[in-house]
Amino acid sequence: MQVASVIALTDFRAETGATVVAPGSHLWERQRQPKPEELACAEMPAGSAVVYLGSTIHAGGANTTDDEWRRGMHMSFAVGWLRTEDNNYLSTPLDVARTLPRRSQELLGYAAHDAIAAGGGYLGTVDLLDPIELIAQGKL
Repeated sequence: MQVASVIALTDFRAETGATVVAPGSHLWERQRQPKPEELACAEMPAGSAVVYLGSTIHAGGANTTDDEWRRGMHMSFAVGWLRTEDNNYLSTPLDVARTLPRRSQELLGYAAHDAIAAGGGYLGTVDLLDPIELIAQGKL
């Protein structure tokens, strides 16, 4: 349902807290915890990425240095009919969203997802209407 990635903006080393993943853990029983030997440290040079399914056990490693920081960027891709990972439309109040350009409103999740023509669903409506249209009409 979700593919996630962490992109290294600086070199990722174990000492600076490189991302740790448990390969194959997406197939495990829900309660199962990884053994230390099942964890892989995603050490990689800047510009590289680790890609994993969203259900794979993963975490940031411990930074054991005194003065170095690991910088990275996280990007996840979910099938369109799922909810967003972050609930952006609740963290951006409607009063603020009304002042934003339409494209920003769409990216924040104020638009319905219409995949009926592709065999998908129609999600995120308000009274069966697209909320972004309701905002544009001043009805929301």
